Amino acid sequence: MIRAPWGFGKSRVLDGWDEGDGRRVVRVVIAPQGATRESFWRDVAAALAGQGSEHSSLGDPRPAAALVEDALLAHPLTLVVNGFEHLDEQPSVEAELIVLLTRAPGLRVVIASRRETSFEDPRTRMSLDVRVIAAEELLFTTDEIEAELRSAGMAAPALTAVVERASGGVPALVKLSLLELSGGAHPTTVDVLERWLTQRLGDYVAATILSGDDDLAALAIGADLLDETLAGQLTARPGAQVLHAFERSGLGARERLVLEDGQSQAVFRFTPTTARAGRAWLQAKDAKALFGQRRSFAAWAKERGQPHAALTAAVDGSDYALASSIVMDHWFELGDDRPQVVAALERLPRVTIARWPLLGVELALCYLAMKDHQWRAAEVFALSLTGIGLRRGTASATEQLMYVLLEMVAARTVFGSYKQARHHADRLSRMLSEFPAAEYEHAHRVIPHAISQLAATQLFTGATQDALQTLISGTATARRLRAPLRAQYFPLSLRAGAHAIAGELAEAQLAIVESDGIPGQEHRHNDYSGSPARLAEAYLHLEAGRYQAALEVLARLHPHYRTIENIHLLLEAETWAHIGLDPAQGLDRILEIRKLAERQRRLPSYVTAHLDRSTAHVALATHRVALAAQYSRGVDVLGRVPAAILHAKVDLARQSDTDALGVLLRYPPARDTPLRDRIDHELTLATAHQRTGHRDSAVTLLRSAAASLTNAGLTLPLLGHRSIGHAELTSLARETGIFLPSLPDSLTAPDGSQHPAPPKLTPREIAVLRELMDNASYAEVSARLDVSINTVRTQVRSLYSKLGVRSREEAINAALTVHLLDDQRRPGGRSDQTGRTQL
Repeated sequence: MIRAPWGFGKSRVLDGWDEGDGRRVVRVVIAPQGATRESFWRDVAAALAGQGSEHSSLGDPRPAAALVEDALLAHPLTLVVNGFEHLDEQPSVEAELIVLLTRAPGLRVVIASRRETSFEDPRTRMSLDVRVIAAEELLFTTDEIEAELRSAGMAAPALTAVVERASGGVPALVKLSLLELSGGAHPTTVDVLERWLTQRLGDYVAATILSGDDDLAALAIGADLLDETLAGQLTARPGAQVLHAFERSGLGARERLVLEDGQSQAVFRFTPTTARAGRAWLQAKDAKALFGQRRSFAAWAKERGQPHAALTAAVDGSDYALASSIVMDHWFELGDDRPQVVAALERLPRVTIARWPLLGVELALCYLAMKDHQWRAAEVFALSLTGIGLRRGTASATEQLMYVLLEMVAARTVFGSYKQARHHADRLSRMLSEFPAAEYEHAHRVIPHAISQLAATQLFTGATQDALQTLISGTATARRLRAPLRAQYFPLSLRAGAHAIAGELAEAQLAIVESDGIPGQEHRHNDYSGSPARLAEAYLHLEAGRYQAALEVLARLHPHYRTIENIHLLLEAETWAHIGLDPAQGLDRILEIRKLAERQRRLPSYVTAHLDRSTAHVALATHRVALAAQYSRGVDVLGRVPAAILHAKVDLARQSDTDALGVLLRYPPARDTPLRDRIDHELTLATAHQRTGHRDSAVTLLRSAAASLTNAGLTLPLLGHRSIGHAELTSLARETGIFLPSLPDSLTAPDGSQHPAPPKLTPREIAVLRELMDNASYAEVSARLDVSINTVRTQVRSLYSKLGVRSREEAINAALTVHLLDDQRRPGGRSDQTGRTQL
């Protein structure tokens, strides 16, 4: 079964049909006019007679039965039928062919048609061996177009691309393109040539399919899809007859449209070439009629849950009120096809965006997720927020809710202000709790997304427990409002991520299963909305010591790393995996990705602080204490407890045990401190107590942390102590009979083998290195050591060469790694009388 619209080369395929096994091939071409069931079988019988059949059905009152007999006697036989769509009694002929195929196993039938047939029905295909060749399989590939151009003496990569884009690969249009180009009278500039060729092909198609003022196509060409209802509405004729006529004319094809509730319906879709050419023709002839058709289609598409097509059509028809309502109801789903949304909205004038700010917000959100477009997001968002301010006074409760939601998202994602985002989140939370019951029906699509984004703001800004509470209550609200399946996916994905970050692995596993089990959302699993669930999946691997498996899960999100909002959470998980496998590689990785993300947009201070903490952790794992200290300076925005833990770890790595003990005692865990941070605090404090001689306190803390680790199935807090106190804690646990979860064997080996023997530096080079560590300039080093600047440069080059580094930072890290200056170190890194830092 070959089914395709006009121009796809069905006849060309049938003309060369030969199965190469000696089978007889009988060909029948059905005429466009007056083709009945009886005439079809007469034509088949005549073709059989012409092929030398001994038994002809000519004159037989039962041609079908006669053909069965002929097929059995002339076995094997292949019947090739072209123009099947012209049959007036097509269903009857299809039924008889099915009977023939059932009774004559040696019979094969090849049918080309523009119309859908019963041979494509699943029930038929269960009883017969039916192969369907779809229109997409008949399109010319790039290589085939290039071969056609080469045979015409016009081979050029740029020309191949122009023909492919203008023709869409449709065989008839490819051939027509060659004829147009062979004349020579065409533009030579690529962009002008493409516009010219597109126009020429469009004129040809329009002249072929639009035959007059009363042409049915001119009455419905503004719709991308048609069902019988919409076709009847646009043409004022019976919809079934209209669709039948379009299909027979080859203007498009039938397909199944899946609706929001999972049901499907049959629709007709114009081919892209037909739609483009027909609309250009109608735009020039009657633009008002085209606008009306686009608006009617937009309303129809919105009702059937097709937001992308609806938005494009509404904008084409200048119905910005309808377009805004589409954005309000489907702003999250519109992100599934950002290029289409951008193509529809980016041509809008600035004054239109200011007047209809939701359109600008949707455009900005799409820019935000597109590489190298994030600077545009800030510009469009700023204009849209101005429009929101102007419309707020007359907005309904649902619109007010939407406005605050979008202001929160803008503050969080575009303007990089988590403080402002939390302010809007508090407002949004109050509005949700006070939302009028009478508005619930109107806002049933907005509220689930408002709850999800509120939880996302809380989760991404570190309020993990608040996010979980919001999501748990929001799940019940979404079910009560009968939210679409796609609106239920993101909250479940967020729940998985929040539970994993909080250290609640069992709950995270359940949320992953529940989110991934929502039908029709598979395309989201490795996208923005699925990233929290993938983060949770990675944490399950990390806690089990499967670090490579965690990296493989996170690798699915790598295409989004430059633009994804929760990059700080994803990179933190990836950093833990590298600490478990190769800490040095982890340090390079986080610095590289951080630089790429900062080129795309200004990162919020909270995100920067989170990345600083991850960098400090991996720096500690590679024994680069100075680098860890540098990145630990900006983490206070994460909260007192997380910042205190990191500062204490750096102090412990510096052997400033008393300082570590002091900062941890000053900032104990609060009631809402997540489990991971609570355990990390206890382990770090236990190490500090052990080193400062408070063994009993260390044992008490270690016993509490070990119980929490065992009950929750966590190991990452121990991995974070591998380079600063894991050996001491393990030894203390053995002495006191405390069961401490174990890390993989490769991670518990002594670290001494990682440090090569220090290179031999001259006293002058050591002195210069000390000054470099104090961040002194070459002039300052020259003055302090009483040597010339050229001598300083020579000494720097020499010590760089011996350390195998290329920069001051690398030299400092290398010196600390191999303990070059251990004899100069004082606890806490305190200053001597000259004010210089001693390490």
